Amino acid sequence: MFISSLRAKWTLVLVANLIVIGGIICYWFGGLSVIPDSIPQISETPPPQENIQITQQPSHTVTVTVQVTPTSSSTELTSIKHCDPYQEPGYFDITDKVHSNMKYISLNPSCQPMASNIVNRIKEKDSIPELLNKTMIFIGDSVDRFHIDRLCSSTLSNEFKTYQDDHNHIWNTTDKVPNSFPRVCNNDIYNFTVVNYFIYGFDLQGVWADRKKVFPEPFKWRDRVDLSLNAYQTLNRGDPHVAFIGISLWELARFDILSKLANDTEVISFNETQLNEYRDNLVELITTLRQRMPQTRLVFRESHFPKSNPNRFDGDKLPRTYRFSAQKVSQLNRIASEVMTKMKAEYWPVGELTQNMPKEQILQDIVHPSGTALELIWVPGVFEYLMRTTLNYQVL
Repeated sequence: MFISSLRAKWTLVLVANLIVIGGIICYWFGGLSVIPDSIPQISETPPPQENIQITQQPSHTVTVTVQVTPTSSSTELTSIKHCDPYQEPGYFDITDKVHSNMKYISLNPSCQPMASNIVNRIKEKDSIPELLNKTMIFIGDSVDRFHIDRLCSSTLSNEFKTYQDDHNHIWNTTDKVPNSFPRVCNNDIYNFTVVNYFIYGFDLQGVWADRKKVFPEPFKWRDRVDLSLNAYQTLNRGDPHVAFIGISLWELARFDILSKLANDTEVISFNETQLNEYRDNLVELITTLRQRMPQTRLVFRESHFPKSNPNRFDGDKLPRTYRFSAQKVSQLNRIASEVMTKMKAEYWPVGELTQNMPKEQILQDIVHPSGTALELIWVPGVFEYLMRTTLNYQVL
């Protein structure tokens, strides 16, 4: 009896020891394979270094391998929700004149511009993934012609003047290319492309038909839009990422010519009939662009304010002086803002932001921005929208 009891006790002791030893073995051979969160892990990946490799591929696409130390312009800002710095409270930091470092200042810390120094970054071949393989078009007036010329030259890109119906048909004669013919700007490093298309406002009557050598046909705006969009297809780049619309200057001229032909008394503002006509045509234009380019982001370029002629009258001896009145410009801008909001498109208020700048500082003539102003104000503005946009309304 005593021996049996003693044997049972020793058996229990042996089993207990086996359990303890087994636990120790499991700890050493199994437990160490799970690293606690508090233990720092060392990565064997080397620190990122800037290295851009660009190879040209078919179909106008550039394949890029980019390793770059994250910067606020390419990583932090593209990770935030979509925002438009130009729709935030802000201003251009102009001093007594337009200066080389002037930029737009957004008062919203979480919505800062990405493209403030974009011209220098492009010239320096910086890593800018937000520009790779992007396309934007301008549908508008002579401001866009000056704009694309400055954009292309300042970024060391290549500009080609082409015929109206086919971008593969380069203008190569000794004659001066008509101002209303397209310009195509392409940058080989980033493979971005910019094209401008010229329409004579919402012309339906052929107002400029007597000046065919200067303003080639077609004259009517629907025909010109159709011609331009068909020509764009010859680039084989798919839908553009962004399309800017800006036709206010030619609308100011068109309404003025029609009023003069009708012997109307010149007034400082548009009447309701004229504004309704402008609104209806703009709605139709945006609808057409949506149908033809369903993946494209549409942005209206607000009209800036031209210089005013002396507002004085002396019978019929003096030319009409209210063609570019600030009141008329404001009316068209307000109509455009209303239309773009209702149609869920976008509006770049560059006119309001530059309205009170000295005209001699930002304009090279009565209506056109100077080269310096274009490079510091207009060029970064359009790149801001382009950099923040991917196709199919996916906004960075």
